[in-house]
Amino acid sequence: MVGLCRLCAAIRKKDMLIPMNLDIYQKLRECFGIEMCNTGDKLTKCACGICLETLENAFSFFRKVKESQESLALLLNSSKNDKLEIINEVRSE
Repeated sequence: MVGLCRLCAAIRKKDMLIPMNLDIYQKLRECFGIEMCNTGDKLTKCACGICLETLENAFSFFRKVKESQESLALLLNSSKNDKLEIINEVRSE
């Protein structure tokens, strides 16, 4: 038997599709602004492993960019001594 991936619409064997959960829906919403948690639609509620791995990578990158932007904003608004402290913290990570 085969089914469709909700994220890429590829035809996959049923055993290769993973039911989507709230964590997946939240990551899609945060990264892409896509709401898929509508239980009333008739679309598949499964995603393939390839898409879920891609989503994990995208979400990690999204968080890194978001954290970097916050750090840069703090750095821009900090005093000179605070800037040196922030730079040293970033270097130690």
